[in-house]
Amino acid sequence: MDFLLIGIVVGVLTIAMVFALVIYLRSIVQIPPDKALVVYGKGDKAVKYKFYLKGHKFVAPMTESYGFLPLKTFTMPLEYQDLWTKDQNRLTVAIEVEFKLRTDQAGLEAAAQNFFMKDASVIKSAFEAKVAQAAAATIKEHELREYKKPDLDALSKEWSKHADEGLWPLGLAISAIVVKDLKEVGVVVSDIPSMKDHLTDLKSELAQLEGKLAAIDKTVAK
Repeated sequence: MDFLLIGIVVGVLTIAMVFALVIYLRSIVQIPPDKALVVYGKGDKAVKYKFYLKGHKFVAPMTESYGFLPLKTFTMPLEYQDLWTKDQNRLTVAIEVEFKLRTDQAGLEAAAQNFFMKDASVIKSAFEAKVAQAAAATIKEHELREYKKPDLDALSKEWSKHADEGLWPLGLAISAIVVKDLKEVGVVVSDIPSMKDHLTDLKSELAQLEGKLAAIDKTVAK
């Protein structure tokens, strides 16, 4: 009888140990090279998210959850047809831009606040909005004559600087902006009514964009 009881106890303990080992192994999360592991849940009340960039991490079952932020470099072609110079001439500019999430602690915290558990399209939309702002700010600082034979490298750096000022608080950073094409768009008299309508639409879109950006900035400030 004693041997039977001992056998039962040993069997139960063995099952419990195997069960605990399975849970432990399933709680070890491997971190892909192109992602940041974001752990959240119970624990340090002062820290909402904890970030890990490589290797593996044990995530406590029942008390912690996790997800990922993308660390890959995004590449996007963008074109702007209504950029105005300092002396009120219209340009069309085509660029190719590379960007990614920041990997410093403050950058990861900002990125998590804005983009964690959201689709990549949200990241791209926020990025496009800030780069569009930077486009207008960059082009209007110079007169048309400066764009006749432009220094595209200098223009790209200036554009990147303006863009980073808006992107940095969101946890995003420019890797590169390459100006692919830049040309003047002539104004035909018959185009003026449609241009006025288009300008009205642009002002409406800009007002909506500024509202969205203000909401994002408030979120980052929290």
